[in-house]
Amino acid sequence: MLCDHITSNPCLLCDTQTVANTLTCQACFQDLLPVNNACYQCALPLNTPLKQGDNAATTIQLCGHCLSHPPSFDYALAAFLYAQPLDYLIRQFKFSNQLLTGHALAKLMLKTLKPSINSQPECLIPVPLHPKKLKSRGYNQAQELAYPIAKSLAINIDLTSCARTKHTQIQSKLAKTDRRSNMKNAFEVIKPISAEHVVLIDDIMTTGNTLNELAKQVKKSGVKTVGVWVCARAVLE
Repeated sequence: MLCDHITSNPCLLCDTQTVANTLTCQACFQDLLPVNNACYQCALPLNTPLKQGDNAATTIQLCGHCLSHPPSFDYALAAFLYAQPLDYLIRQFKFSNQLLTGHALAKLMLKTLKPSINSQPECLIPVPLHPKKLKSRGYNQAQELAYPIAKSLAINIDLTSCARTKHTQIQSKLAKTDRRSNMKNAFEVIKPISAEHVVLIDDIMTTGNTLNELAKQVKKSGVKTVGVWVCARAVLE
């Protein structure tokens, strides 16, 4: 589990000293691109702006794909677009053992998502890693994001009900058309989930196939509402 305090206050991106409890300087924070005007169900940014007078917090907009092929999860919130400079921070966290960077990303994620959280879930389920991947990496990045969020919101984390039972190929190295078959039957619910509303946590959502497969199994187990919270939403060209 991540430590509870970041001991110094340099900006994560430019090392400029910042005020206490601030993770980035103001200039670098403005470089992070929040996800606005997005599909309610998959958090894909939409080109059509809200009509004048509409409230983004109460107006449900769906992308064409979710209208025709809705995912197994009921809604999704993404804090930022997967673009510079956030992509650098996520890579440092995910592949270079920078767990404090992950803790900082969780705080930025929560700060951005909190105004959009209309209904607090009963528990968080970080997307599980396959045991081989967990052994290789040494930690599950989704769990490391979930710990600070769960603590701040006083929500339980469920680490034992779901398991990744299929050792899949790396999604980012596959073509969009191959990602769904790669994730098919990758997860199992191995013990009952005692909640009606859960949120799945992950670092990045691109096609959504990983989260969709996990949500499908969680829904089959009897959970009524499955949401998704991710740090970044990537968009394939």
